[in-house]
Amino acid sequence: MKNNQGFGKLITVEDYWIKLCWEYDKLKKEPHNTFKAFNFVITAYHLLEWIAPKPLGAQNKEWPQIKQNIKHLKVCEQLANGAKHFEVDKSRHKLVKKLESYGYVEDGYVEAGYFEEQIIITLSDSTVLTILELAESLISDWKNELVNRDYQIKDTPNTHI
Repeated sequence: MKNNQGFGKLITVEDYWIKLCWEYDKLKKEPHNTFKAFNFVITAYHLLEWIAPKPLGAQNKEWPQIKQNIKHLKVCEQLANGAKHFEVDKSRHKLVKKLESYGYVEDGYVEAGYFEEQIIITLSDSTVLTILELAESLISDWKNELVNRDYQIKDTPNTHI
């Protein structure tokens, strides 16, 4: 870490992109895993602060445009902030109506892997997304945003930091 910035070997925006891709790969393998979904959402939202740091006590003027460029970033923001405060449907957050984990049968009723749970996000306009649909959209849009900002990112980054 140099100049007290970053976290260990996570120093650049490109490093943070690699972390986001790593989180995405983990989530794709276990899309029903709440821990992996939570980690992905937190990382996906906070990439915003890496590419456009917010001045102390002030608003960042780039954030509204970035949030418009990345289709589901506001959903991601609500999930990330709502989850850390234990209230996904807090009154100031209007996009996400509910976040649920569905399974077809009770745990232990059939052997593991027979039926998988899904993490489902219902938006206020009744749109329904799985966590993987949300993640795929965020990865695609973040990649475009970073490329448009001339960051040197890889399609399949080396995730061994």
